[in-house]
Parts: sequence; C-alpha cells; structure tokens
Amino acid sequence: MTYPHQIKTERIILRPVRLEQAAQFAADLNDLDIVKMTSSWGYPVTTKIVTERFNNSHRFDPDQKFNLAMEYNGKMVGLIGATRLSEPEDTWTIGYMSTKAVWGQGLMTEAIRGLCHHLFALHKVSYLIADVFIDNPASMRVLEKIGFVVKGEPEMVWAEARQANQQSQPYVLARERLIP
Repeated sequence: MTYPHQIKTERIILRPVRLEQAAQFAADLNDLDIVKMTSSWGYPVTTKIVTERFNNSHRFDPDQKFNLAMEYNGKMVGLIGATRLSEPEDTWTIGYMSTKAVWGQGLMTEAIRGLCHHLFALHKVSYLIADVFIDNPASMRVLEKIGFVVKGEPEMVWAEARQANQQSQPYVLARERLIP
C-alpha cells in the first residue's frame, strides 16, 4: 500500500516516521517542558519508547490514524498525528509536539496548516479537533492562527508526564474556517 500522508510545506516535510531517527528524536524530546504539554507521552523519554511508538505507527490504518515526522532542514524536529473519530465520522482529532530547537519559528503553525489542508482535501472531513492544556498559550495561539476556535469549557485530561489530571481546552476547526 502506498502511504497517502506525505505533506510538503514551504519549510518542512511531514512524512512517515523512520526508525533510524528514533534515538536522536528521543534525545531531543527527553525534556519535561515538552512532554508535559502532551497527554500521552511520559517522562523520561527513551529511545526504546520512541522506537515502540514509531513501530506502532506503522501498524495503523492510514485512513483511520497516522503519525508523521516533522522534518526541518533534514532533521526530525516534531511529531504530528491525526485520528478519525468514530462519532461523528467526518471529524478527526489532531495532536502535535516539537522539540525546543524550533519553538517560536512558526514551524508548527505551518505544519498544522499543511496537515489541515491535507485532511480536508484527502478525506471527507468536516471538522478537526485539538485539545490544549490551559497552561500552554503558545499552542493555543498556533491553533487560533489557523482558524481553530474554542469549543466549550476546559475538561480534565490525564497528562502522563505530569502523572495528574490537567485542564485541557478543546478547539475545533470547521473546513470553511481554515485560514490559508
């Protein structure tokens, strides 16, 4: 099967993860400031954990779920993924993170915008959903620049790296609100 998810933007490439990049990505990601802003990544981050996650991502049905490496200047600097929800089936949820080396450069905004365009073009997607911990205003701003809007009230979500429930704000993007 040809993997349908490879996205190129002006500065980055989103492509399937490669096992040979697991050790370097684990070293770059092994930072509590990064993983505490995710719900599913624990701390510390090891090569073994990243390798297992990369292996698992190759087992997903790419029409239902996928993870992509975010590559900048030939180096993996982030991870971005999408999962189709069962209800409503025209909705996907997205997740993302990047290494500190690229924070503040607009690369995640560019990557998510590219992913959103891709999902709206390739699938019958009406809405995209993302959840952001309320102590992560930079990530909220990334979503807002693309056209995501707050959806409802914050919810309590388990944060593996923090080993505690944290308030997470849901955001939603309707196809017609995507900012080019």
